[in-house]
Amino acid sequence: MNQNINIQTFYRNGNGTFVPIAALPNRKKVDCEYLSGGITMTIGHVDLITLELWDDINWLWPFIVQSLSVCLESGHGGRYFPSQPVKFDSYSNRAQGQLVLTVKGPQFERTAYARAEELLPKVANEVRSFYRHYGEACTMDASCDQILALVDGWEDYVSSS
Repeated sequence: MNQNINIQTFYRNGNGTFVPIAALPNRKKVDCEYLSGGITMTIGHVDLITLELWDDINWLWPFIVQSLSVCLESGHGGRYFPSQPVKFDSYSNRAQGQLVLTVKGPQFERTAYARAEELLPKVANEVRSFYRHYGEACTMDASCDQILALVDGWEDYVSSS
């Protein structure tokens, strides 16, 4: 099952426009503690995360990574978005190598299914790209390294599936 998975990260500039993270300006022009932006994640034909759910992306990516990592260990992981009542849940069916992802807010619920070996490398690549650009504009701390280490650990999960 080869599925179309598209994941991108954007920051929200002072005009409220979403700009690809690769264009993030230097530290003097961004709030590194609460970097407003959004993630788009489309799996198959499901727009699981859209820019309408923008938040603090330097907190949102870690929450998504933590949810997926806990899911891979225990079968279920969930985290709320940093600044809004939206929950990202992930469930694992290791026997089938499938992940079920749900994003639920007060007025909506979206669910997508993806094979772990297809989804995890794409999420990992986007997380690495985010931190590469974030690190050019902002000082990264140990928590950033911890998130990158979690993502690197997914390779073991994918190869053992």
